[in-house]
Amino acid sequence: MPNLYNDIDILFSEQFDFGHIYLLDYLSESLGLTKILSDIFPSNWKLILTLAEYFALDCSQSLDCSTWVKKANTELNPQLLYSQRKNGLFSSITNDSIFKFYEKWSSTVRDRDFFALDNTFLSTYSDDILEAEYGYNRDREKLKQINLSLIFGETSGLPLFSSLFHGNMNDVRTLKKTIEQFKLINQTNYSIFMDKNFFSLENINFLTTHNPPIKFTISLPQTVDMFEELILDTLPISSSNDSVIVTSSGISMGVSKKIKWYNGTDLYAHVYRNYHEKLQVEEIVKYNLIDMLNKATLNPELYINDKTFNEVLNFRRSSKTESGYTVKIKPDMLSKKTLTSGWLILLSNCIKDTSQAIRKYRKKDVVEKAFDLFQNHNALKGIKANSYINLSSTVFVCFISLILLSEIHDVMDTKNLYSIYSMRELLETLSTQRVIHIKDKKILKPITIDQRRLFKHFNCPLPNTS
Repeated sequence: MPNLYNDIDILFSEQFDFGHIYLLDYLSESLGLTKILSDIFPSNWKLILTLAEYFALDCSQSLDCSTWVKKANTELNPQLLYSQRKNGLFSSITNDSIFKFYEKWSSTVRDRDFFALDNTFLSTYSDDILEAEYGYNRDREKLKQINLSLIFGETSGLPLFSSLFHGNMNDVRTLKKTIEQFKLINQTNYSIFMDKNFFSLENINFLTTHNPPIKFTISLPQTVDMFEELILDTLPISSSNDSVIVTSSGISMGVSKKIKWYNGTDLYAHVYRNYHEKLQVEEIVKYNLIDMLNKATLNPELYINDKTFNEVLNFRRSSKTESGYTVKIKPDMLSKKTLTSGWLILLSNCIKDTSQAIRKYRKKDVVEKAFDLFQNHNALKGIKANSYINLSSTVFVCFISLILLSEIHDVMDTKNLYSIYSMRELLETLSTQRVIHIKDKKILKPITIDQRRLFKHFNCPLPNTS
């Protein structure tokens, strides 16, 4: 076959990263994301999607966005993504348009019945955002923060909705506002799953007295009196072989008890006991108790006034010991320290069956993995946005990025691809599928066997330049 290109053509040819962007474009199209973005943002949808892909692919943010576009096959003018232009794009993403997106997106995703709610915080260096305030910071950063609520579909594992709150609002206080906002875009009779951070008397009252009542299942904190009361009430039953439940997290004993909430509403308390987890905790507690006993026996004077040691040890003066003291672990200390270990209690106003409740709740584990992707997103670490509009727009673009990453995670998890690749490694493997621009032609470099397999896992057609 004759050579179609001379040395000059080849000298001035350009290579662009292609495979990973091709996959993200395909996922966006197949999920219906491209159609919704183009409907709501007819002028800027391609810019928004490209920026979301940049956030998804350049996880370390090692490249400026315009530099990344130059080496990627995006068909965009890199100048459109210089910082000044990017700020203009962000200012065009209004709260109304974001809300319209959530409305269309939530009606497109296949989840209809079960959703999971979780919260995180975003640190910021900005002093110009009124909503940014000092609050409880799990990473102990000395920065102002904004709190963010996210709702995920339990079946799809995809994010459906997000909402920003003042930085000093905790999970308990954000629940009511998040539910009310989500109700505006999703009118289906759904059930929402939450962890113990959302539990409070006020929140349960809100959920049960709402018209109509909101279906929910929530984990009960071990710190509330009701937790120990329910354990003691159900202990004989939860020790029976008839209550065995097998889930992905192991074998548990589980029983259900109908209870009256303080406002007279009937709730189902599902009480679970995981013996394996309990034994693991007991071993750790035993080790710690013996370690404290040994330290106090060797040097009782050093520890006799220590509050932590006094809580678990009895110190007695004795003329028979060289130290002048006898030290013993207090009676029943092991059982007291491990009373609530290995126990999980779920409160629900909609699920009667103990097995169904735990299996539905455990699906949150998949959602939480997707949520971790958002929490650890480099684009959201120490945000330097100079206005609330820029902040909310950045979060929105990262939300689009999270949709794509969550879909990748779901396929990797389902097809057991994490045994071979990390997500970053998978995307880097695809990125070596490059396209060469020579004159007015685009030529794909040969697709490797690994790349073919990966495209097949995602049901993605093999790329071509036509």
